[in-house]
Amino acid sequence: MIKRVYSIGLAVLTVLSSVTAMLIFPQLDPLTGVVGLLVQLAGVVVVGYLRPPFAGLALLLVTVAASWLPTGWQVAYDHQLIVWIPFAAAIASNRVISESRSRPELILGLAPLPLWCLVTIGNADPSPTTVLAGIAPVLGGLCFALLSRLGDARRDRLAALEQERRTAERERLLADLHDVITHRITRVVLRSRQLAAVTEPPVRDGLSEIERTATETLTALRDYLTAARPGEPTTTDHGAGTVADLRTELAGIVAEEQGLGRPVALADHDGDDRTMISSAVRSCLLRAAREALTNAAKHAAESPVMIELVAGRGRVRLAVINEAPTEGPDVALRGSGSGTGLRGLASRCQLLGGALTTGPEPSGGFAVRVDLPAAELAAVSG
Repeated sequence: MIKRVYSIGLAVLTVLSSVTAMLIFPQLDPLTGVVGLLVQLAGVVVVGYLRPPFAGLALLLVTVAASWLPTGWQVAYDHQLIVWIPFAAAIASNRVISESRSRPELILGLAPLPLWCLVTIGNADPSPTTVLAGIAPVLGGLCFALLSRLGDARRDRLAALEQERRTAERERLLADLHDVITHRITRVVLRSRQLAAVTEPPVRDGLSEIERTATETLTALRDYLTAARPGEPTTTDHGAGTVADLRTELAGIVAEEQGLGRPVALADHDGDDRTMISSAVRSCLLRAAREALTNAAKHAAESPVMIELVAGRGRVRLAVINEAPTEGPDVALRGSGSGTGLRGLASRCQLLGGALTTGPEPSGGFAVRVDLPAAELAAVSG
């Protein structure tokens, strides 16, 4: 857009100055005037659109042709009627700084500009004013480009500082999350163990359940912190296992749901269940299964639900698909959700390098699908 504005402006100046010169000076016959105008317009196009080295060279050649060749345009140049040339010099020098892609291109783009200054100064009587007028367009373009780059660098630096601030704040929050929550949950685990050793069997069973749930929460928290801090040193993933282990855990979840009278099933083995996955991937898939089953209970409580787990080619895919609801949604359960479960799960999948997709099925049901990489354990846990 800026190049177009520059080029249109230079073209308008070229046409106006050329027409004025042809009207004032009889030395410019129509043919010479038209040819000179076309040459100048070609120079405008080169200065405005081609790479910087060509822009500076075209500016130099047009200036030499207008001021030295005996074509009649010398008179117009001497009377400073070719007014577009100084503006073109500023634009060309600006483009050399702002658009050069390499050092050779920068050098080639700058090389014609001192020669242009010498030609411009040499065509007038030597004086401080003449020298200043000859170098001012080039210096102006260079200064404007440098100021623009300085502004860009300042904005980039401010953006980098803001990103560093956000990263530091994120690290602080993660550290607080680790220090405070893990400390308190660990106390729950230890206290449950102490009480379980001295209480009656019914209470002991409940305390064991509390201990198991708290331990699972600690593991999930550790996996989240591992995924949220990809730059930390790699550690051994003690919770890693195979897809077969994950399938066993999913079978346990299915058994729990069936014990509650829900028509939930796990699809038969498909793929390579020997694939190794990290604890972060395993816990993410388990959480996805539980979240999808919870949503199905809210919106299609009586509808059959199928859980599919497939591994192969370095990836693990989980799908939880419920059939079309036969009754209306459970109003009480539906109103209990905050809507953040799937969004949080999607963020977690993204941290692990995968994706979560949800949507209706052609049959009228609803599906939650998770696709995660079964990456190297070091890559996942680091």
